[in-house]
Amino acid sequence: MKIIDYNVSCSEEYSIDGYLSHYYNKEKLLFFDIETTGFIAKNSTLYLIGVLWYENGNLHLRQWFNDDGQCETELIESFT
Repeated sequence: MKIIDYNVSCSEEYSIDGYLSHYYNKEKLLFFDIETTGFIAKNSTLYLIGVLWYENGNLHLRQWFNDDGQCETELIESFT
């Protein structure tokens, strides 16, 4: 399993001001996504969880990647 972290300073190009920050405190927003190889648990594998959040003027992205196709349990445990 690989954990990948990116941090990006928020310039106008990466700004989340506007609609979201008008209705929500951007410091409390969290976006996440999961990727699987299919829709049926018996025949598919979780291979990626991604999380994006804003903190101290920066966007942070963390991804947990099941790079060998065998570490789904480790990925879930690491995410929680």
